[in-house]
Amino acid sequence: MPLSKLLSYPVIFFSLTPWASWGTNTLDSQPWPAIFSFLYFCTIGMSTSFPKKLVLFSIYYIFIVVVATFFGLNDQIFLIFRAYAGYWGMLLVFVAFFDILRRYGFPRDLFILINLIWIIVGLVEVWFPELVVSFSPQRTTSDRGVTSLAPEPTFFAVYLIFNSWILLLSSNYRLTKSIAAMLLLNLLSIVVLAKSAMGVLFVFVGIFIYASYMVFNNKFNLKTIAIFLLIFVCSMELARVFLEDSRIISILNMISDRSILDIIRVDASINARIEHVVLPVHAMVDNIFLPHGYVGFNEVRNSIVGYYNGFFWYGGGDKIMSWVGAYIFDMGIFGVTLIFGFLGLIIRVHNMRRYFEILLLFLYLLAAIPIGFSLVPLLVATIYYCDNFSPKDKSVIVI
Repeated sequence: MPLSKLLSYPVIFFSLTPWASWGTNTLDSQPWPAIFSFLYFCTIGMSTSFPKKLVLFSIYYIFIVVVATFFGLNDQIFLIFRAYAGYWGMLLVFVAFFDILRRYGFPRDLFILINLIWIIVGLVEVWFPELVVSFSPQRTTSDRGVTSLAPEPTFFAVYLIFNSWILLLSSNYRLTKSIAAMLLLNLLSIVVLAKSAMGVLFVFVGIFIYASYMVFNNKFNLKTIAIFLLIFVCSMELARVFLEDSRIISILNMISDRSILDIIRVDASINARIEHVVLPVHAMVDNIFLPHGYVGFNEVRNSIVGYYNGFFWYGGGDKIMSWVGAYIFDMGIFGVTLIFGFLGLIIRVHNMRRYFEILLLFLYLLAAIPIGFSLVPLLVATIYYCDNFSPKDKSVIVI
């Protein structure tokens, strides 16, 4: 077996477990996906070539990440290192996984196996939570769900959603028995194990975007409507049975009594997540669209949060809880160009489904997804490969 193929397995494994430290450290986002992606590149050396579009994007990406370092530079080396690990890891995992797909095809069995490991660990955590602490740091309470290999139930749900999406992409949205079973199991895990309000919201946003695409293309028939109604009814029944005292139900109760604006104002978690989207944009405009660098978000936040008359009250700290927000704050207008450049790699002319996919991905990335979440580059690399380099019958890319 070639050394590059041997190394492709830890690249994929650690990219699919981006928060699990396996007892080696106490960090949330881990450096292992970037490290093994770099080692993978060392094994292929100059033996491969990449599309010109991808090479140009990578050069521009590297240049902007380096240049942003010199803005707001101070002695907080750890914050700079953390940002570098996230940004470099994003590019390394993206290009490495793209090359893995070209050489060896999509490893569907490995994706399903790791997905099952996440769920099994979540089930173990229900009865023996102390065993899971050694895998990754945990932040949860009695009214929230389990974390599995993530630090929070929300991130557990986000993993399940992104992995489900990648599996669908690998088969060009053809529901094979294995993928359908995995999607159903993941949906149950989001509701019953993770009990994540954000995870449920992500699911319904995805369903809404898909339904909009179907309506736009006149593909919304009675069968599709029946499937959506079945999913909705089943989700509500699961919530009623399993989540009586959960955060999801408490938020649903608030929706019946308050406006969306009031909920954002009073709920600490929602308030912080919205703040970390709004304030980076505000800060970029205040800074005449120049980068702020990788440190000092909390200081900038404290200087501008007063404009909102106490609306944003819970957020704080130097860690930006938004993938898009981090790029915008750290790199200014150049971060905006990187976001559009990254998503632009997968734009196809006259492919309406792709535009809806990009819209959905962008909405997800506005939320509390860290830059070190390596399933984002895995997903985009899968789309990029399937569009440009896989055989005409997408199902044969699976090995």
